[in-house]
Formats: sequence, C-alpha cells, structure tokens
Amino acid sequence: MSGKGHEVGNTVTVTFPDGKTATSKVDEKGNWTVDVPEGTELKVGNEITATETDMSGNKSESGKGKVTDTTAPEAPSVNDTEVGSKKVSGKGHEVGNTVTVTFPDGKTATSKVDEKGNWTVDVPEGTELKVGNEITATETDMSGNKSESGKGKVTDTTAPEAPSVNDTEVGSKKVSGKGHEVGNTVTVTFPDGKTATSKVDEKGNNYKNEKLLPNTGMKQEGKNTAFSSIIIILMASMLFINKRRKKENKEI
Repeated sequence: MSGKGHEVGNTVTVTFPDGKTATSKVDEKGNWTVDVPEGTELKVGNEITATETDMSGNKSESGKGKVTDTTAPEAPSVNDTEVGSKKVSGKGHEVGNTVTVTFPDGKTATSKVDEKGNWTVDVPEGTELKVGNEITATETDMSGNKSESGKGKVTDTTAPEAPSVNDTEVGSKKVSGKGHEVGNTVTVTFPDGKTATSKVDEKGNNYKNEKLLPNTGMKQEGKNTAFSSIIIILMASMLFINKRRKKENKEI
C-alpha cells in the first residue's frame, strides 16, 4: 500500500488491521510504499493507519485509509437450461455475491453465490422458455462492482414418447397415427425398409399425404392377386365349356 508523506527521509509506520506493522521512507517525490505483511488478509472496509516520524523523533498523528474493492468480478457461468425447466443455475466467483439473471421476456431473478460457488434462481411465473432462447446473468460483489454478462441457452435434450401408428388397410395409400408435439417430424419405416416422413399437425396427428406411402408393393399386391384370380376363373370356365362340347359331339 502507499501514501504521501511531508518530508523527504521521514519514516512512515503503517499499522494493519491485525496489528502487524511495516515501515517506509518518504522519497524525493513525497511518496511512500510498504508491502502488506505475509499472512495479513485485508477485507473491504478494514482501516489502515500510518504515522510519520521525522529525523528528530517527532511523531505525527495517525493518518487513516480504508480497504476498498473497485475490481468487478468475472462474469458468472450460466448452465444450459432444459426447455420446460422451472430453475436456472450456474457458477459464481465469490461467496455472497449477488447474481442477477435476465430472461428472454425481460424479467429478472436474483440469487446469492453459495459456499460451493453455485447459484440457482426460479424461472419467473409466466415466463415461457423456448429452445434457442438466451439467458444472461451478471455478478455483483459487496462493493457494488458488476461483472459483464455470462450467457446460457435453452435446450431440449429430452426425446419425445413413441408415436402411435394406426393399423393400415392393405392397399391403402396412407399411413397415419398420433404424435406428441406439433411440428415434430415422424419417420415411418415400411416392411421393405423404405421410409417416409411427415409433420405432427395442430391436432397431434401425423399429416396424411398421398405420397406418404412409397411404392412398396403393398397396394399393387392386392391388384395382382385379384387379376390372377380372374384369369384362373376364366381359364377354368373355358376348359369346362370345351369338355362339355366334346361330350355333346360324341353323343351325337
């Protein structure tokens, strides 16, 4: 620590809050400087005193100074927050500091940094967090020094439940079912390995589309079977008619 003296060469004796002392000489510019004694911890608000003694041994009254803090803490960290969560958390830098969290809608919440360096706030009532939203936080120390903003994102790492799939009639051109969140993508896999995709609509249904069902042979199989059956019936009928004609000719 340092200060100003009144006469070059005078001795300045500094007394610290824990009773330890250090001495220095007033230099040509009227300044003096001492090192803080090893093991001495200075806290905001502590008082430090100094006396000046001239070469004749005359000692001044005490001058006084305060321990201050003008250095802002580093920005706190903000953990990514799961969409739908009711709490936001992160890490601070000094126990007891105040963390102020600002949400996307402008609302704020405050917390204190605990003994483990953590902080947690509740999401304000009425605040809806959406995927991709940014949440910011600042840390203010006991001297009022405010940090820059730390930032975190709103994320979604929770998979939806499995969609339901309605039974599909053979020959149908559509496959449908129920999803869980509007706008989600439903990927349908068919028995032959082909796939088709759809979006969940406002009613929670898979969007039905004529193109949803790829050409897997499911519909064509029904037509082929019916066509084959008709041919067999016609051939059997023709064979029966020919046999009957031959029999009639023999009888004549």
